[in-house]
Amino acid sequence: MCFSHPVIAGLQQAGDFEMAREWFSNNEGVRAIQSQFINNNNNEEVIVKTINKRRVKLQLIIDPSSRKATYKKRRTGLLKKIEQLCILCGIKACIVIFGPGDTKPTVWPSVEEASQIVQKFEEIPE
Repeated sequence: MCFSHPVIAGLQQAGDFEMAREWFSNNEGVRAIQSQFINNNNNEEVIVKTINKRRVKLQLIIDPSSRKATYKKRRTGLLKKIEQLCILCGIKACIVIFGPGDTKPTVWPSVEEASQIVQKFEEIPE
């Protein structure tokens, strides 16, 4: 396994995993990287890099421009996820998003297909 960070690559090549562990725990400049030390099948210690994800406080974003930018990013991500879910699992799904300031709602996959899916849902007896 090869690492792009020169300190970690050098420590790995030297086999000094304790030093690598200490470097990661003391280094404040590399916040996006966490080190996890695991044993592989050969009982060799391997460094695995993971990216931290920040927890978002769920409350209304006060700044209108930040709120709009967040809305656009998350809407795009949500549309991508629903498309992936449909492809991977072979399901029919639709999504309608009424965004602030939008004159028309965002509909996926199309208005016609969404109408068919909603109609099929409404036909289900309660």
